[in-house]
Amino acid sequence: ADYNSHNLTQKFNWDLLFDGQSLFAWCSSGETGSGKTTQIPQYLYEAGIGRQGVIAVTQPRRVAAISLATRVSDEKRTELGKLVGYTVRFDDLTSDETKIKFLTDGMLLREAIGDPLLRKYSVVILDEAHERTIHTDVLFGVVKAAQKKRKELGKLPLKVCLAAMAARGGDGAWPLRSE
Repeated sequence: ADYNSHNLTQKFNWDLLFDGQSLFAWCSSGETGSGKTTQIPQYLYEAGIGRQGVIAVTQPRRVAAISLATRVSDEKRTELGKLVGYTVRFDDLTSDETKIKFLTDGMLLREAIGDPLLRKYSVVILDEAHERTIHTDVLFGVVKAAQKKRKELGKLPLKVCLAAMAARGGDGAWPLRSE
C-alpha cells in the first residue's frame, strides 16, 4: 500500500505544519494499517521537528519496535541504525545519527530514570497507548512532568483518544492540550 498518499497522514501533515509551533500533545485515530505509526514520525522529521532531538516512538512489544524501525528505515532508504533505529531489551541498534527511534515503553521508562526530562527527545509518541500497560501509564506521567519543565517537548499519544473522538464526532487528527 502507498501510505504516503493516505488521507489520514496527509491531513495530519497539513495540520502539523499549520500548528507545528504549539505541538504539546496530539491525538490521532485511523484504521489499522493506515500508516499512523510509520508515517507520522517521518512527517515530524521532514517538518524539522526532529532536528533538535530524537523522535521517540514507543511500542508495548519488542517485535513491533524492531519491525516498525525496519519498515521506516526501508521507506527512508537508509541503513537500519543510522537515521532510523530501535532499542529493545538486550538489543540497541541506534547511533549518534539516529533521529527516529522505535523503542519499547519499558526501555523509555528505563531511560527516564537516568534523565527524567528526556533531554535527547524532541517528541515522544506513545503508540498503542490504549493498551494501558503499566509502563505506558507511568510514561504518561513522566512525559507530562518533562513537558512542564521543557515546553518544547511534544507528546503524541496515538490511538489513546479513539473513544473520546467517537463521542465528540471527531474525524482524524486533532490537537489535544496537556497543561
